[in-house]
Amino acid sequence: ADHMAPWRKGPTLFIDLIFLMDTSGSMGSTAWNNEETFVSNLVETGLASSTNVGVIQFGSAVDTIYNLTDDQTRSSIATAVTDLDDLNADATRMADAYTTAINLFDTQGTPGNTKAIILLTDGTFSSGQDPFSKKSELDAASI
Repeated sequence: ADHMAPWRKGPTLFIDLIFLMDTSGSMGSTAWNNEETFVSNLVETGLASSTNVGVIQFGSAVDTIYNLTDDQTRSSIATAVTDLDDLNADATRMADAYTTAINLFDTQGTPGNTKAIILLTDGTFSSGQDPFSKKSELDAASI
């Protein structure tokens, strides 16, 4: 339509993005497969090249499986996600995952980049601190 403004590309956004992926047993195989597929597809096709990606999995333990400083080739990140072990254990240590993400931003984040977390989970934490206890730390770190 003639009355519509032409599409314009906005400024480049520089983002440090960390996915927190729930790999606890309560996810079940269907939800876990959907989570893996969603993250790998988003990484490969939905993120600007100016986005640095990190991935943390959490269940009974919390593991950084992809650092913000690792090779940022999208296919490498997607492969790391799809190679994750299925459902690791019987707890959901969500607060510890947030703590790990905060530390990753502090030690590997790019100064001046926007910091963001995408949490993928089926529900509430079942082990460790209440994740809402991390809100002030996240706010203080501008995440």
